[in-house]
Formats: sequence, C-alpha cells, structure tokens
Amino acid sequence: MLVNRKKEIGNAGHYTQQSIIFDRIDAVINKVNAHQTPALAVDIAARSKWNPALGLSDSEILKKCIELIAYSQQAQALRVTELINNGVFDKVFLGYNIEAVANLHYEQLYNQFWNQIRAMRFPQKLEAMIGCAQALLQIKKEYSSFLTYLGATKIPVELHSQSDIDLFWKEFNIVQQYLQQKQMPFFNNLTSLCHLLMTLGYACIKPDSAVMGAAVKLGIISPGGKSRKPTFNDTKRKEVIKTIQLYCLSRKFNIRVLDGYLLIYGGQTGAKELVSPKFYW
Repeated sequence: MLVNRKKEIGNAGHYTQQSIIFDRIDAVINKVNAHQTPALAVDIAARSKWNPALGLSDSEILKKCIELIAYSQQAQALRVTELINNGVFDKVFLGYNIEAVANLHYEQLYNQFWNQIRAMRFPQKLEAMIGCAQALLQIKKEYSSFLTYLGATKIPVELHSQSDIDLFWKEFNIVQQYLQQKQMPFFNNLTSLCHLLMTLGYACIKPDSAVMGAAVKLGIISPGGKSRKPTFNDTKRKEVIKTIQLYCLSRKFNIRVLDGYLLIYGGQTGAKELVSPKFYW
C-alpha cells in the first residue's frame, strides 16, 4: 500500500506540473493573439495546410530538404525566405532534378553561386544538399519514393491518444536509424528530421533554438550546461516535443500552428513580424 500511495502522490505532482505548463502555453497563445499583426493569420493559414503530403514527388521532397537546410543552424529566417522567394535555389539546384543534383560538385556550386546565397551562413550546407539527393536515390532503389518509404513505416501522422505518441517515437527512432544508414545529411538527426516531418504534416515540431528557448521560459525544461548559452541534448528536445504533443492532444490544437506561436515567444527573427513590438515589452 505504501508503494502505491507514493506512486499516486508522484502522479498527482506530475499532473499538477503539467497543468501549470499547459496554462502557461494557453497564456502565450492569448498574448500572441492580443498583439498579432495581419501576418499572423497568413502564417497560421500556411501552417494549417501542412497536412499529410502523400502525393509529393522525390523532387518536391528534395526542394523541401534544401530549403530546410538553408534555414538551419540559426541562419536569419527572413533573409533565407527572400532567397527562396527569389527562386535562386531553383536555379542553383537545376529545378530539383534528383539525378542532376546528385552529380553536382561542391566546388562548382561554391565558386559559381556562393555570393548569391551566403545568407544561409555556412557553405558546407551545399555539400549536404547534394548529399540529400544522393540519399534519396539510394532510398529509391528500395522503395519507389521517399514518401513510399515513410508510408511503409507505422509512424502516425496525427495523434489521437497517448499510445499514438508512444508509437510516434518508437517509429521515429526507426526512421532516423534508416536515414543514418543511407547517409542522409541533416535529416538523420533529430531536430532536422522533426522539421521535415512537421512540414510533411506529421504531428511534431522542430526543437530549434527558438523553440527550446521558449520551452525554458515555459518551465518545460531547465537550461543545460554551465555556460551562459544553454545547451540541449536530444533527450531534452524529445521531452519538449512530447510535452507539446500532449498539450495539443489535450487542447485539440494544431501542433504545426503552435510551433509558430513558440517561435514568436522564443524570439525567432522571422517570427517577430507576426506580432507588434509591444509583445516583447
């Protein structure tokens, strides 16, 4: 009886802490809505369209991968968006023809285009973008397309219960290991794979620096390390995503839309335009 009572007390304490965090997320959503600019509605509409993208070709997947890599590693989101909207990546990567991109060479791209696309910060990203095309070709040898492979896994697109969340992470690990075997750059790690899955309509978020900063302020996790700059391992990143998944399950809230709210709260440069400056006062 004593063991069971301790377990009940522990569960009650956990429930209380979870409720506090959920209330804090509610407050963030309300504050964002109170200070929104017209751009927020546009962002929400775009994120709401990130439904299961089962009909995308491998060329369209490559386009997504290249764009997400460009945004990664704390590149200024607004400047990368300008590059994408200007169509420069369409030219650099030959209309995203997988075979053609797989045969490109880093030195060739760097010498010819780096001055035009340096807003993505690190030239090594060019190698990763080429590597994505090469990995997609490897996957195509076993499956007819990347999305055919994803569809063959049991990873749930939407989450309707705690068991769905448990299954999501079990299958996520399998997908990550497979992409590691195929030497898929960037998307063989947790953060970028979550980002890709989110844009494909899966119920997860990208645990980048802005989202993790928001998670610290919400009390979901504590900042790691002794340096002034917080450090986060994959265990903490998963903890944040699971908490957000549980919140969205509880509140019946679109997780991809909530990702946008967390980016605002975390101060991402590209998200600050979605609210008035008074939000940060």
